[in-house]
Amino acid sequence: MGGDTFTSLPRSGQTWDDCVILGSALIEYRGHFLEIAVPEGVKVIAARVFQTEDKATCIYLPTGVTAIGFQAFHQCKAESINTPSSIEYIDNYVFLGSRIKTVTFRGTEDQWKILDKNGEPYVFSSIAVEYTG
Repeated sequence: MGGDTFTSLPRSGQTWDDCVILGSALIEYRGHFLEIAVPEGVKVIAARVFQTEDKATCIYLPTGVTAIGFQAFHQCKAESINTPSSIEYIDNYVFLGSRIKTVTFRGTEDQWKILDKNGEPYVFSSIAVEYTG
């Protein structure tokens, strides 16, 4: 998955509680909630979806999400994200400039270690990862 995957898609699709979903990809978030729960059935968080999100404090990704796209949380003001153990790939600069301090991974530490973080483990050097699996 390249850095600009899904950025050139037309911004249309099924809308569910301020989430625009195309196929099984969340391609746009339009809401302004303190806690964001991405709908079940989403498998991909597209590039820049939560870029500059300034209201949320926590974002919950559903079981089944397998990939997070380029700069998905770039400059996002949320401080925590809850991720499923189904994640297989995290693209470049996902948390660049964000306020995310904690990633709660609903898997084990061993699962986290083998997760493809696109060669950028340093991105997580300032983020605490908690394991619940």
